Amino acid sequence: MAVIDFAAYLDVGESQKEPEKYIQNNVICFQNVLNAMVKHECRFIIKSSTQATYGNAGEEHMPLKETYCSVLEQNPATLYDSPQCERGFWAGKEVDGSIMYENFLAAYDEVAGDKPLTTADRQLCNTPFSIYGLSKLLDELILSKYEAAFGLKWVSLRYGNVCGADPSGTIGEAKKRPHTLMTLAIHTLLGRRANFLSLFGTNYKTRDGTTIRDYVHPADLADGHLAALQYLQRGATSDVFNLGTGKGSTVKEVIRAVEDASGQKLDIREEPARLGDTTLSELCIDKAKTSLGYEPKYGIKEMAETAWRWHAEIQDQENRF
Repeated sequence: MAVIDFAAYLDVGESQKEPEKYIQNNVICFQNVLNAMVKHECRFIIKSSTQATYGNAGEEHMPLKETYCSVLEQNPATLYDSPQCERGFWAGKEVDGSIMYENFLAAYDEVAGDKPLTTADRQLCNTPFSIYGLSKLLDELILSKYEAAFGLKWVSLRYGNVCGADPSGTIGEAKKRPHTLMTLAIHTLLGRRANFLSLFGTNYKTRDGTTIRDYVHPADLADGHLAALQYLQRGATSDVFNLGTGKGSTVKEVIRAVEDASGQKLDIREEPARLGDTTLSELCIDKAKTSLGYEPKYGIKEMAETAWRWHAEIQDQENRF
């Protein structure tokens, strides 16, 4: 038996405003899953993680290797002595990032039982820039503790931003209230939300002033998950792998890809940068290529084209939402 766990809240901005939701859903509920696995002697788990675990790493570290922030092999050259978490809100009151960090880990301490965080664990938790990223890194630390206690084997897959749809046009993202950039852009063009798209932050030190992220198509993710499960079934050791394209795209480049796919222009409204957003994240996927046989087939152009086809074809089919 095996579990592939996709369940989590994943809105960076929301995590800075409502961190309590993220400790409950992303951490405590995840522990419940692991406890159920132990009870029923389920041996393997593939865990959805994120590039947000890497925090606000500098350009000199790009593309990011898994060892930059590893629960298995801590790299002294990339460990922080203090929390990097962005400021936010706790219990509705604005607090600085160090308080966010301390409160979040204190909430875990209350439910940790015989799996407390070590001093080394806490230093590693200094890395993420958002509560969302911290919640996912904490999940990886918890996985390592369940492996030590119960022999559970695991793979954590750190995704780029997921966008795109099945090339056949039959399966795609069907959220009523999407929050990811590409889907918001498409919904804007299709008249499903505001008639403009907000662009949060234009003064980052990047090639066009907007943040850079690696992206990944869901079909490539599906291949990566199956490969990760087969990897564990072969008797390989627990590990962390990046899944993306290996190349970052700016916000403006994603917007252009949507405009090209749709043949329409978006009305863009520039807004201040959001809490918790990092400047740059490009993923090294060499490890996944070598160990999992992972080879992404879709770039940002194809992601936009398949996503546009999916959303445009179901515009009037509300029963599918």
